[in-house]
Amino acid sequence: MSAILQSKSSNVNKFKLLLVGDSGVGKTTFITRHKTAEFTREYNPTMGVEVNPLNFHTTVGQVSFQISVSSRATD
Repeated sequence: MSAILQSKSSNVNKFKLLLVGDSGVGKTTFITRHKTAEFTREYNPTMGVEVNPLNFHTTVGQVSFQISVSSRATD
């Protein structure tokens, strides 16, 4: 990925990720499921762009994602 940001002071690999898709397909639900292990069936549309941090601890160190969620523009 070209958006890798590494800090010399910490051993955290940081990535920026943009999720784009049609309205109602589950982009925000996907992020919520990974952050909190919860799943909600109710539909609450995301207005604009929502940025969510998502961190993983792996055997090779911590990985941090800044995930932006946006609906795809329609024609």
